Amino acid sequence: MRRSLVVALVVAVVAGCTPSEKPKEQAGAGAAAASSSWVKIAPSGGPLAAQLKSKIAGAPPGTKPVVYVGATWCGPCVSIKKTKSDPLMVDAFRGAFVIELDLDEWKDADLTPLGYKTGAIPVFFAVDGEGKALGPKIDGGAWGDNVPANMAPPLKKFVASLP
Repeated sequence: MRRSLVVALVVAVVAGCTPSEKPKEQAGAGAAAASSSWVKIAPSGGPLAAQLKSKIAGAPPGTKPVVYVGATWCGPCVSIKKTKSDPLMVDAFRGAFVIELDLDEWKDADLTPLGYKTGAIPVFFAVDGEGKALGPKIDGGAWGDNVPANMAPPLKKFVASLP
């Protein structure tokens, strides 16, 4: 049993986190300062669909909206947030307007109607002007170790492919 737990933890670190792996108590995680192309929204701001539409309407001109779903307890998610100001990551997200959602703050009833199916996190969704998922997405399984040199290339390719 101990071996299967170790294997499961290794898979979670390499491929991303699944919601069932959430510990009962969340550990604090340092976050990089938000940039003008990365914003977080919370339920206290109102219904998800309305907030997404508003944020997308106010996005910097020429950027493509992306919804990022992560959680404070997810190691790969913490890595993304800590390294998003790294030059490789800045380049990877160039041209994207990222709207962050914390999986612990939003319920499935908020996410599912908009097409956000989160089998693993972190996950980035291409979205339309209303905030609905278009289909293209990328999750932590697209790279190996959670370091900018591994994360940035597939994220850059994803952003470049956005409609």
